[in-house]
Amino acid sequence: MKIVITGHTRGVGKILYERYKAAGHEVLGYSASSGFNLSREDKQIFVARELKTADVFINNAPGLFQHQMLIRALDSMSGRKGTVVCSLSSLTSRYGVGQSLEYSAEKAAVDIVSATHQQRSPDRWPASLLYRAGYIDTDRSANKTAHKVSAKDVADMIIWSVQAAHEDRFRVNEILVVK
Repeated sequence: MKIVITGHTRGVGKILYERYKAAGHEVLGYSASSGFNLSREDKQIFVARELKTADVFINNAPGLFQHQMLIRALDSMSGRKGTVVCSLSSLTSRYGVGQSLEYSAEKAAVDIVSATHQQRSPDRWPASLLYRAGYIDTDRSANKTAHKVSAKDVADMIIWSVQAAHEDRFRVNEILVVK
């Protein structure tokens, strides 16, 4: 499979990138820390072009542009059987705790775009999977005292459910991941 991952240099994105690569998939990673700033429209257009031939898009990059990239991905991959768009959201999209207002609003926008696509897509492709997590045990949450779920466990769930959707066995439209 050809897999495109944003936010692939840290946390869950890094684990997914490494696992898919080790399994022999063609994996393309884009992140600000590797010099690819997806807040710029020209960079989003570039990634959207890559998605026209991708099987899986993992929308993991944080920022006030994640829902825009999701809209571009759904459009670029529209109607192609077996394609999957996976978005990592946050528990804060519903409850707004522990994060800034901007972060909570951005994650809520991701949730809405994903849910709207799930309800309105007449041909069901691409499959749109949403993972809403509490704190994940990564360097970004190191200073938080809350219960944290393992980044490895989140990656395992994503790999499992992406494969099931890709094979059209079943879809897990939304997963809430907390500890």
